[in-house]
Amino acid sequence: MKTQSAGWVLPTTRFIINLSFYASILLLVGFFLVDLLKIMGLQPALLTSAGSTPNTVSMAVEWKVPGNLARPTAPTDSQMAIFPQKQSGDLVVPANTPVAVWKMLFELVGLGIYIWTLALLRKILQFGPGQSPFQAENARRISRMGFLFIGISILDVVQTCVSFVALKPYLAKFTPALSRPYEISISMSGPWLLGLILLVLSQVYLRGTVLEEEAEFTV
Repeated sequence: MKTQSAGWVLPTTRFIINLSFYASILLLVGFFLVDLLKIMGLQPALLTSAGSTPNTVSMAVEWKVPGNLARPTAPTDSQMAIFPQKQSGDLVVPANTPVAVWKMLFELVGLGIYIWTLALLRKILQFGPGQSPFQAENARRISRMGFLFIGISILDVVQTCVSFVALKPYLAKFTPALSRPYEISISMSGPWLLGLILLVLSQVYLRGTVLEEEAEFTV
């Protein structure tokens, strides 16, 4: 039973990764072309999602809830209360503005990093029957994947900082003025943690490669 599982797991994994790789490339090309049409003001209605305006880009924004807004109340003896904090919405701006171009660029770069990761994973799984996956090049590929995942977290922080600065002039035009809080959240299960795990795994993998080579020479 164990042999049967090993026989189908690897081909199935390769198929899923290859399918995801080529589908992601098509998505990257499609998004790039649509973004280009948006910037040029030529986005057709057919390539516009429902409820959206052609040649525009939407970005999430938040603003404070007025203090006099009526809120749900609880019995006085329950010691419970609800305090309104923020409201959220989408700021729609023309696609040819700098802030919109930055947003589209960050999205394309993020998708490009994802494709690069899949490409490295495809190469790692290219060993044939009877071949060992413990190769120095595979260890380096795993290391690159680790740096890419860490790069995704850094990219998210950079995007937050750029959005904070670039959106200020647009948000100030509203009455009352809207705000996009400067929040950089680092989740304990974020891409950076997976990146660190992959970096450690690459060193373990490299050590396994050395041990395998020593065992071959010993025999």
